[in-house]
Formats: sequence, C-alpha cells, structure tokens
Amino acid sequence: MTARLKTTLLNQPYFVFIIIASILLPISFFLKERTADIHVHDTLFVIPLMHILWIIIIALFLAWAIYRFTDKVLLTKYLTWFHVIATLVALIFFISACLGQNISPRQELSWKSLEKELQREQKIYLTISIVFVLAQIAFIINLVGGILRRRN
Repeated sequence: MTARLKTTLLNQPYFVFIIIASILLPISFFLKERTADIHVHDTLFVIPLMHILWIIIIALFLAWAIYRFTDKVLLTKYLTWFHVIATLVALIFFISACLGQNISPRQELSWKSLEKELQREQKIYLTISIVFVLAQIAFIINLVGGILRRRN
C-alpha cells in the first residue's frame, strides 16, 4: 500500500491536492468561531475562516479534477511538481496568515501602529498572491506546451 501510494504521488503529484483537501475538511469544522479580517482600502471584510477553507477545499478538488483530465497532455512533470508545490505553499501561508491574525494583544493602539500593521499584512498577502499566480501560470504553460507538443 505504501509503495503504491509513493509511486502514485511521484507519477501524479496532483493527488497531493486530494490529500490536503481531505485534511483541511475536518479542520474547517473546528474553526467555526474564527474569522479573517481582510482590509481592502477603506473596507474591512470579516469572513469566517471556515468559509475560506471551504473555498480552498473546492479549489483543490477542482485542480485535482483538471489535472486528472489533462494529465496525458501535460508537457512535463517538473512543471506539474512546481505548480503543486507552489500552490500548496501559497495556500498554507495564506491560511497561516489568516490564523495568525489577532493572536497577540495590541499594547499600543494608534493610527500609526494600525497603519503599519495593515501595510505589513498587505505585503504578506501580495507575496502570497504572486506565488499563487506564478504557480497557475506554470500550469497554463505546462498545458499549452503539452498541447503544442502533441500537435506537432
């Protein structure tokens, strides 16, 4: 069983999406009371963390399904591995950033300290977004390159 799983993961790394989604699903039910505060300009979005995790779980299942249908067409396993790892790293850091909000009590509450913290959060989310977008571009390159290779 373990050897078969190892072979499957090495040949089809996108199965990691299913494994991570299966782990996140029960965890999401324990985070009913937690919320994520997302600041966009002058607007504060307060979203239950459980809903964010459900969206991530659906996206992981969707990514797995897309890979399942396009596996034979893809250009290389290296781009597949890059896409899977970069996507999971971005999602793990995004979830960690959402979980890490409001852990330490603020000792000094002023506009300057709040603005500084908002800028820090924006830098974190921007970095995570760039990694996530690069991973999705890698998948598109892998798919288009594979289609063009098969065409010739």
